[in-house]
Amino acid sequence: MKNIQFEQVLALKKAVQDAFSVNVHFHDMCSYSAFSLDEPNEKIRAFIEDYFKKQNSRAVFNDSGTDFVIE
Repeated sequence: MKNIQFEQVLALKKAVQDAFSVNVHFHDMCSYSAFSLDEPNEKIRAFIEDYFKKQNSRAVFNDSGTDFVIE
């Protein structure tokens, strides 16, 4: 798990908002960045996974599909 720059957080939130009209919640956990969605959505999950893959990172979701961290 890793921290990402706040500008990257804002860019992710905007990209998801623009594409899906959904808010991504950001949780600063001191040593890493965590995110959550209000409800699971496979299309949004795929979008986020692809978004971070393009940045040579990886979004790792929990079993419920609502919470994720970046590796």
